[in-house]
Amino acid sequence: ICFIQVSYGIELPEECNSDYFIMDDATRNFNQDRGPYCDSLDIDTSPDWFGPGWYRIIEPAGTMITEEIPEFFKCGTYYTGYLDGTHPTEVGSTARMTVRFVDASQDQVEIGVTNCGDFYLYDLPETPLCNYRYCAA
Repeated sequence: ICFIQVSYGIELPEECNSDYFIMDDATRNFNQDRGPYCDSLDIDTSPDWFGPGWYRIIEPAGTMITEEIPEFFKCGTYYTGYLDGTHPTEVGSTARMTVRFVDASQDQVEIGVTNCGDFYLYDLPETPLCNYRYCAA
């Protein structure tokens, strides 16, 4: 079965209509305290991390990567990752953006962010080191 999602009268990019991974671990949320998790296939891998690829964030984790700078030792990890900038507002658009990691000096990764209308998708690489994790809000 193939579904083509059309939102607001716009045909959406392929990733919005394809298989993607789900991030739904509650400890990933901005309000959660530290934990051992990281978004890499190393030790202490997050329960909702399956390797590089497209991800959608859903509750109870949140609905998007936070744009607000979280505190150190939050989101179920030590080094919390946040989006440096704002999500694309145009439905169907994809932007290249930077995720920075709190208290991790200059560590950052480049990601893709697609506005699928009712949700965002993120093209995420593994984090640079363990105890780095994408933080949701």
